[in-house]
Amino acid sequence: MVQAQLAASLKLYGTNAEIVHFFSKFAPGVQDAVWIPQIAREEGWIVVSADRGTHNRQGEKLPEICSAFGVTHVMLSAALAKRNWYYKTLAFQSHWGELLATAQSPKGTGFKLSITGERSFSLRKVSEPPLPEGPHRQQSLFRTPEET
Repeated sequence: MVQAQLAASLKLYGTNAEIVHFFSKFAPGVQDAVWIPQIAREEGWIVVSADRGTHNRQGEKLPEICSAFGVTHVMLSAALAKRNWYYKTLAFQSHWGELLATAQSPKGTGFKLSITGERSFSLRKVSEPPLPEGPHRQQSLFRTPEET
């Protein structure tokens, strides 16, 4: 599986982050408003997704739900999402240290991973979490070594 190959190659960077595919935890078709609160109860997860919420006209969008539940999230840009796994892996590898550092951001912070050239990529913060109104929770698709 791609996650296993990516995790193995990222170990070369000195980390043993846990990378989990969505379907290994949840059934296809489960609504974001259902799975995000569930995974938010687990500490240390960061969601990485191509679902930026731009095509969902009904209900809340994935980045909004992540922020509301204190789930740090990294959204792939539309251009990167359309690329094959070779480019996505290059993007993850080129910003692996920064991706791990997102776990130190306030829970619910949003980031965007973009392709900026043939083999160049950028990771930038795109949203701050909402002001605290209730309990904060954290979630993800990879877990930093300190939390495993």
